[in-house]
Amino acid sequence: MSKQGHSQEQIDRKLQSIERWKDTITRYKKEIQKINDRINPYDSLSQDDIDRLDWNKLLIHNNIQIAEHNIRVLESTLMIDKLRKENYKIKISHKRLTV
Repeated sequence: MSKQGHSQEQIDRKLQSIERWKDTITRYKKEIQKINDRINPYDSLSQDDIDRLDWNKLLIHNNIQIAEHNIRVLESTLMIDKLRKENYKIKISHKRLTV
């Protein structure tokens, strides 16, 4: 990374990554809905089947949390990059004034 901050291409890649994580969260939520639909009180599922479905839901919930945290990390790095770029501009303008 240069002193000016990340290039626009790097910023775009981070923004695309955020969108992919959001798409992943949507996909995970659909998977949970499918599992919930399978756990129909009128179906005769064994306790083992119910436990397995609950276990799958728990894993998916954890994956959703991982995706949400990854989004926050990417958003934070974008904010840090923006602030670094602003600091660089401030330093450059200060150097021009002192020269």
